[in-house]
Amino acid sequence: MPRVNRDRGQGWERAVLAVAALSSAALLLAATSSFSDPELAGRRVMERLAAGVVAGVRAEWTRMLRDGPGGSAAREELAWRDDLALVLPLAAPSPAAARDPEGAESFALILSAAQAQELRAGEVAQAAELVREALALPGISRGQRALGLLRAVQLAGELGEVPAVEVAWSAAAAELAGEEAVGDTSVLLLAGLAASAHLAPDARRAACDLLCAKWLAGELALPEDPPRLAALRERLDEMGAGAHPGLAEWFLARRVRELRSELGGLPALAAGEARPLVSPRGLLVLRRGFDGTWSASRTALAACRAELEERVAAAELLPEGFALDLALDDDSLGGAVSDVVPLAGRDLGFVLRHDDPRGVVRSERRRAFLLRVALVLMAAFTAAAGFVTQRALRRERRLAGLKSTFVANVSHELRTPLAAILLMAENLADGRVCGDEAGRRYHAAIRREATRLRRLVDDVLDFSRLERGEPPRLQVEELRLEPWLAELEAELAQRAQADGRALRVERGELPASAELDGEALRRAVLNLVDNALKHGGEPVDVHVSSADGALSIGVRDHGAGVPAAGRERLFEPFARRTDAVGGGAPGTGLGLAIVRAIARAHGGDVCACDPQEGPGVLFRLDLPLATGGPS
Repeated sequence: MPRVNRDRGQGWERAVLAVAALSSAALLLAATSSFSDPELAGRRVMERLAAGVVAGVRAEWTRMLRDGPGGSAAREELAWRDDLALVLPLAAPSPAAARDPEGAESFALILSAAQAQELRAGEVAQAAELVREALALPGISRGQRALGLLRAVQLAGELGEVPAVEVAWSAAAAELAGEEAVGDTSVLLLAGLAASAHLAPDARRAACDLLCAKWLAGELALPEDPPRLAALRERLDEMGAGAHPGLAEWFLARRVRELRSELGGLPALAAGEARPLVSPRGLLVLRRGFDGTWSASRTALAACRAELEERVAAAELLPEGFALDLALDDDSLGGAVSDVVPLAGRDLGFVLRHDDPRGVVRSERRRAFLLRVALVLMAAFTAAAGFVTQRALRRERRLAGLKSTFVANVSHELRTPLAAILLMAENLADGRVCGDEAGRRYHAAIRREATRLRRLVDDVLDFSRLERGEPPRLQVEELRLEPWLAELEAELAQRAQADGRALRVERGELPASAELDGEALRRAVLNLVDNALKHGGEPVDVHVSSADGALSIGVRDHGAGVPAAGRERLFEPFARRTDAVGGGAPGTGLGLAIVRAIARAHGGDVCACDPQEGPGVLFRLDLPLATGGPS
């Protein structure tokens, strides 16, 4: 085999071993690393599951804030723009109590009598007359006059006298500034509301404009209670103030001011951002639109938690065994597998729980343990595969070398008998052989070399079939052993005589016939004898016997022998005893391989072993047979 090819083959073998070693080391490192640690793997799985659920709940919470808690049914409490610049004037204070001037006591008595008259007899006209008399008294206080003007408007309205209502309202609008109050509400505002139902449309519109102007100017005494303010606004809207933009903006600005006061100032929000804030009145969600608008919606915390639970359930975010604790204290749901996850400060958040977290860890620990075992087994398999591949490459390289040697040997072996045949044929043709005896020797020699050439060709053909995976072609039939063995002894004696070697044939007890392929068996024995003749030592012993339903043929030489470690390799194709013990014995290296193929095709086998005594090696061919009785 050329040195370049041999070096290249050795390089491939070393590369295969190196790759197998590195792969095995990497797999072992992976098996022993913390990545595959069963305990850590179990914890990591639970943490990963919990983190995924937490992220999903947070995303659902973000979507809920974007949609508004309560979905489409959520009521937007406020919606305003950054440029809301209305400055709310302070409401006019109720006038301070002052000492009644002269005549104030009389006014009070007359006004009380008017009220009593109205309640007692239902005589509104007399009550209205008494109020007019009271208003005519000198020295009444500003507050008493304001109250009298209010009663005049109210009583005129009860009477249904439109002119009287218009007169009473005109007097009130002319005399009252708006800061006069009954309790905490402007008398002028109450008078206008009482008169509105009885005024003509133009007069009603004028009264509404007057009241709205004084309201926005801060000249009306107004209650601080939001429900009472809302009720007053509704009454004004009935008068026609609903279309007044300033009044709506006043109420919006007042509510924004209340919101700022509640929150201590609005948080800084980027465009498109929403922020949940928990207040004593529930969950407040502030949003800032991309167009600069603000909005605020308020939802009860209980309703908000219920909606989030429904969304999480609908999205199927919770794997089996997990539960969402929005109350932050429900231990009945199982063990906590996460810290408190805040959603809106410390007052609104959740804890993720699992009914059996230890079970999940145990299950994943078993899986990680199996993974570690699998990695170790893969490392061992990789190392073994690398070793086997290296051995296979070495064997292929050796076979390649043997094939190269085989081609050279076959060429030589074929050339030798051909040259002898040609030479002897030329001598015969040229008349250089004199006498019948010499002619017979020449013809015998030509026949012997031709037979040798035929055996070489048969060996090559047999091996080509073996290499294709085809067994030897046998023609098993009943074989008479006595004549077959006599013919074989004659051929062996002739072979040994031609080589100038001594050969002994011994027979044991044999059956008369057997089911064998006589020609194939003959070739197997001839190959064994040829092998013994090639490797020196005399004599060559052939022993034929039968025992326990098997035919045994032993061929022993007295040469140097074969080490026990190298005997099995002798039966491989192209192998020669030169490879095991050294030396330069000729041959193609196919003889023993063909012997083993013939033996196994018969259901038997061939082996090499030490003889009972003396040097050399014994090849024993054992074949099962069907006997026809003793000979």
